[in-house]
Amino acid sequence: MELQRLTPILENGVLPVLQLVPQTLSFVGEYIIFMALWLPLLKDPKKAYKSVIIGTSISALVLITVLITGLTVFGVDYAKNLAFSSIKLTLLANLPGVEGLPSLTLGIWIIASFVKGTVFFFPSVVGLAQCFNLKDYRILIWPMAIVVIALSLLPENYFSSLTENTVLGLYFALPITLSIPLLLAITIIRSLNESNENKQAS
Repeated sequence: MELQRLTPILENGVLPVLQLVPQTLSFVGEYIIFMALWLPLLKDPKKAYKSVIIGTSISALVLITVLITGLTVFGVDYAKNLAFSSIKLTLLANLPGVEGLPSLTLGIWIIASFVKGTVFFFPSVVGLAQCFNLKDYRILIWPMAIVVIALSLLPENYFSSLTENTVLGLYFALPITLSIPLLLAITIIRSLNESNENKQAS
């Protein structure tokens, strides 16, 4: 790791950083959408806040560590063209008595992807069942799974999926992410107005 590979900072000014703000917000928006989907399904949502804060903080720390490690090892020009810098790092790692690091990293990644898909899939099925006023959400599991599998086969390769994810993030996830605090603010304002009207009426 060579820390000088992180310099110069803001070589081209602040504008290139600001141009990436929408993509960053859409990425962070996944967590907001995830919480918006799951919190209403919990028996006691207040107990989940601490877990959400801890989990998000750990996830952000891991992502930042992997990013900085990749940049300081490979350099900006090479790292930005790597699809999986974490696996590339494990291929280069040479730890005495430790073998199979790339397989372990890939295994963790596959498990994490499965868990992420599951935690988004379940509330989506439940929410769709509620939209159609169905008594049992389980009848939608297989049809929804077929749709998800079909959509997952659309990208030709990993890089085309990244392009599609960017488009979906900017035009789907980002508007939903921004609408959640807006709707929350409207709800709070309406509740305050109603409480004031009730006080005046009494």
